[in-house]
Amino acid sequence: MSKVNNFFYEAMEMAKFSDMSQKHGAVVASGGKILASGFNNISPCYIASGCSFLHAEISACLQVPAVRKRKSCKLCVQQA
Repeated sequence: MSKVNNFFYEAMEMAKFSDMSQKHGAVVASGGKILASGFNNISPCYIASGCSFLHAEISACLQVPAVRKRKSCKLCVQQA
């Protein structure tokens, strides 16, 4: 399996953790390695601002280590 296919597979696996009706998962990768992953969900921290849904790609990006945020990364999003 190619690295890109592996990233999409991992994103699909992350989508399985979602409790939403439309399940999405995401991974952020750099240098052939996954740096962070996430899935869409209801997030209490966003409810106060009027938005209760946390998108999978935002969830993954929020977990990228600060030292890597200025480096080139790939974002893969997949629906389960």
